[in-house]
Amino acid sequence: MLVSITTIALSGALLGASHKPPRHAVDPSARDSGATTVTVLNQEPRPVTLYLEHGAFDLPLGTVAPHDTTTFEVPRWLVLDRREVDFFAMPKGRPEQSTGPMTLVPGEHLGIRVPER
Repeated sequence: MLVSITTIALSGALLGASHKPPRHAVDPSARDSGATTVTVLNQEPRPVTLYLEHGAFDLPLGTVAPHDTTTFEVPRWLVLDRREVDFFAMPKGRPEQSTGPMTLVPGEHLGIRVPER
């Protein structure tokens, strides 16, 4: 069963209100260097692993702790390839949730909210 997750482009704000600052799986200065990043707000009571599907390959970006927020950097080679990608989150013991196909833009900051189900 594939369920959709919410994706938005960020412009300095993190997916609305959050009572704790996001943890960064990459150096926070990467966002200022033109890197493409994705911030994940995990509302699940279990860890969620974020993957990026690129063609026939699934690239794990990292894991977000329950009820936490983490930022990951998307590999530059993948962004420059300009192919469609699909982010999907796999909450431990639950079906995956997908953003659907999207084209990445260099320097873009995306936000993904994984709702509790």
